[in-house]
Amino acid sequence: LGVDSFRVPSIGTVRTVLEGADTGGAVRRDGRVESVPTAWRTREIDFGRGTRPAVTMPMGDISTAHYTTGVPNVEMYAVMPQPARLALESHRYLEPLFESTLVRRTLKGAAGIRDGPSERARERGSAYIWGEASTDDGERVVSRLRTPDPYVVTTDGAVTVAERVLEGDVEDGFQTPAGAFGPEFVFELDGVDGFFDESTPDETSPVNPLLQ
Repeated sequence: LGVDSFRVPSIGTVRTVLEGADTGGAVRRDGRVESVPTAWRTREIDFGRGTRPAVTMPMGDISTAHYTTGVPNVEMYAVMPQPARLALESHRYLEPLFESTLVRRTLKGAAGIRDGPSERARERGSAYIWGEASTDDGERVVSRLRTPDPYVVTTDGAVTVAERVLEGDVEDGFQTPAGAFGPEFVFELDGVDGFFDESTPDETSPVNPLLQ
């Protein structure tokens, strides 16, 4: 899975990254979450607007994708500009520094100085989502989504889920939105489009491990 957003991360995202800065990255292997180095892998991924470099990130999709589909191995990628990718790679050697509560608190405070995106920025923003699944015998499928600004689509999704739950349109217990309402649920949200779905594409994005 991967995401390519047209704007800088939100304040909340930055603070979350800083809070977990001393723990490195994470992927799911054989159904279990495993720790890996920060920016463990990079891939050249076509999100639908040309190939762009993306690095592994310990995002929540590592869990939600597994619980929704049962897929045992999940990696999550995010597009990063080169300075950010270099900073993430360097972070591996600075992890002891981030173990300091004072350092993390100072950086989180600095991140909060910047305001969130303006209304105009949210209206103009968008994101591209990419997913690739493969079997042991080499069969692959690729699918892509284009969504409004992440702030906008997240709010829309949360409200829509709450409305469906209040209407009694879901079974009790822990579920992901797609698990509760089906794989087409995302298309109920305003401005979400699916495109460029591929079945057994001729070639997949190359994988280049940053750390052997």
